[in-house]
Amino acid sequence: MTETQKMFEKFTAGHRRATEGIEEMSMELMSAPMRDEEKERLENLRAELDSDRQRFTESAITFGHERAVLEVNILRPSVSRVLFFVS
Repeated sequence: MTETQKMFEKFTAGHRRATEGIEEMSMELMSAPMRDEEKERLENLRAELDSDRQRFTESAITFGHERAVLEVNILRPSVSRVLFFVS
C-alpha cells in the first residue's frame, strides 16, 4: 500500500466517522418544527378542553340549584295541601 493510498484511507475513515450522525441530525432538524407545531396544537386543544370542562361544571352547578328550587316549589304546594287535609 502506498503512502498516498494510506492517507486516502485515513481520510475516508475519518470522514465516515465525522458524517455518521449527520443524517440522523438532519432528520431531527427537519422534524423539530413539525413537533413544535404539534405540541402547540395539543396545548391549544388542552386549553379548549379545560375551558369546556369549566363551562360544563358551572352549568351542572347552576342546573343543580335550579332543580332544587323547582323541587321545593313543586313540593311546597303539595305539603300545604297535606297539612290542610290533616288539620
